[in-house]
Amino acid sequence: MASSPPSSADLLLSLNAALSLLRTLSDDKIKALVDGSTFLGTSDGAITSKSPSAILAETSVRVALDKTRVLTHNNKTLEFSVVISPRSTWAFNNGPEGNYAHVSWKTGGAPKGVTVDSNVGSYEVWTKTSRSATDLELFWRTQLWPGNFTGSPRQVEMAMSGQPATQDAFDFAKSAHAAIDGRFEAYAKEIGVIKRASSNGPTSTMFISARRSVLLPSAIPLDEGRTSELQSTSTLLKDLGNIDLKWNRVPIVKIYDFRARDFKEMSWHEVHRLGPGVVITATAAPHAFLNGKKELIWEFRLLELTVVGKKAEDILASPAKFSVKRRAAVLDLSDSDDEGRPGDGSPSKRPRGTVAATDAAAGSGSASNAAAGSGSAASSGSGSAGVAAGAAASGRSK
Repeated sequence: MASSPPSSADLLLSLNAALSLLRTLSDDKIKALVDGSTFLGTSDGAITSKSPSAILAETSVRVALDKTRVLTHNNKTLEFSVVISPRSTWAFNNGPEGNYAHVSWKTGGAPKGVTVDSNVGSYEVWTKTSRSATDLELFWRTQLWPGNFTGSPRQVEMAMSGQPATQDAFDFAKSAHAAIDGRFEAYAKEIGVIKRASSNGPTSTMFISARRSVLLPSAIPLDEGRTSELQSTSTLLKDLGNIDLKWNRVPIVKIYDFRARDFKEMSWHEVHRLGPGVVITATAAPHAFLNGKKELIWEFRLLELTVVGKKAEDILASPAKFSVKRRAAVLDLSDSDDEGRPGDGSPSKRPRGTVAATDAAAGSGSASNAAAGSGSAASSGSGSAGVAAGAAASGRSK
């Protein structure tokens, strides 16, 4: 997906315009979407006729400029595409400053527009709520864990999670995760380190989750995506007092316009307002990094999202009906420029879903004009994106 120049709000669909494009998808239409859009591949498209384990056996490991370990297949970054339907109220951590928090915020030191509340339970967890300064109905919530209160740029990330949309999508995702995990286990042995158990596997309530850093060191290439339309008003970089940091791009979020037979974009910061049951094709890439204990940890780095439609109400009430047979499919897709992958200085291209393939999945269902709720959601967890940044932690004034 081509990265855009600095964006402004008028280049993105409004929330109401995005909602008007959402079509209701039957189980058969979701099955067609899963068949064509759940796969392991590269920017060239799906790798077909091979199992995940066979694909991973053909991969190499490349150390990127940000020191993360990237899996490549035929010298191109390995990507994982999966159809998901976020149901958790914590599905998106998509506020302008992600999950940034300072220890002083636990005791009321948060800046204006931000609140941090402790949740009573069997473990330590807090809820951070950030409100837009210009839209009274727009706010973001994310869970914070003890490790988030370091004030370190290493912990500042954006994220999303969602359950695979069908049983077959889940089965493939489980198989792909196991194959990726095994490949990084073998790599850890090659370099003489211990691989820590994956925390985002099929047994996790957040499976599948993907994330990316909010801030990057100045020397590290930006992730693909677009410049946030909201981060320009943030004082986070100034408050951190580290001039060697920059804002990362946010993921592209596309919505298919069935009338225009084309993709349009909406804000990453508003995707959580589309409501429950939305059906999304998520594209991510496995990345690994060494933590402070020299343990190898891997996670999915979020690349882009494509919103295809919404589940029908009867499907939402009866998820067990999604036991369908999956077939491998080659997507005949058009290319667009894509840049910003760490360690890859030249632009690359990722196929996009063709009009024909997307129409087959969505059919001719009527558009959904349901009003969006004003609540927001976020993804929990405090995993690092492996950014080697050493900025000093600082509090932020009200």
